[in-house]
Order: sequence, then structure tokens, then C-alpha cells
Amino acid sequence: MKRIGFLYGISHFETLVKRGNHYVDRTMYLAKMEDLDTRYHFFLCPRRFGKSLAMSVMEYYSGKQHRDKFEELFGRYNIGQQPTAGATAYVVLKFDFSGIITSSLSDISKTFLAKVRYGVVSLMAAHAEYFDEEDVALIEKEEGAAQVMTRFF
Repeated sequence: MKRIGFLYGISHFETLVKRGNHYVDRTMYLAKMEDLDTRYHFFLCPRRFGKSLAMSVMEYYSGKQHRDKFEELFGRYNIGQQPTAGATAYVVLKFDFSGIITSSLSDISKTFLAKVRYGVVSLMAAHAEYFDEEDVALIEKEEGAAQVMTRFF
């Protein structure tokens, strides 16, 4: 049963679909984005305009780690019925920089490092076939975001 009403603040696609909330299908734009002849895509919209949900949809659509959920999440939507080559084809490195503490330069540096480290370690856990515990331990020892990314790559 679909829940009625406008949702505010749900930006996690899997949660939205599994809870039976209504989602206005915009997945046809995933195929259009794949067809664009650009390397980078920029989403410039006002706050609370759906950028985070759009990123979540792209993560679940493109990420290899979500392959087993593809039919459940996308089966009823346009892109699930006409998947592209990009469906569950990529290792997705996701960063969430919300919640960075900005009260001092030291706090910014510490929380930024924590967010970068969390993104990398989460990817490594989701794709354990490519990484081992030693790789994760080396990432966790790095003292700067640039060093974490250098070690990772």
C-alpha cells in the first residue's frame, strides 16, 4: 500500500521504496545521463530540491554492491524495465559531507577526514573481494584526507 502525502527529508532511495512510499518515477533520466558526452555531471538546485535522493537513486542503480536488490528497487520503474549497460556495473565511492563541524579549522579538518575515511572504508567493506583487512587498517592509520585517498587509489 502506498503512503499518501508529501515526504520531507527522505533522501535514501532504498528506504523510500521498501517503506512503500510514493516515488515519482524519474529514472528515465538515468539512461539520458549515460548517453551524455560529458565526464562530469553537476546538479545545481536550491536546497531541499531532491539532489540527495537523486544521488541515492544513482548509487543504487549503478553500484555493483546493490545488484541483488535491483529488481526489488527498480523493477516497477522505467529504468528497471529497460536497464542500461550502467545498471549495477560500477564500484561506487560515496561521500556524505553533511554534518561537518565548522566551529574551528581543527574541527573541519577532523570531521572532513572522518567523512572521507568512512566513505573509503565503506566501499572497501562492500567490495571485500577487492580488499583485505590490512588495506582497511592502512586507510584507518592515515592522518589526512589526501593521504587516505592516495593510499586508496
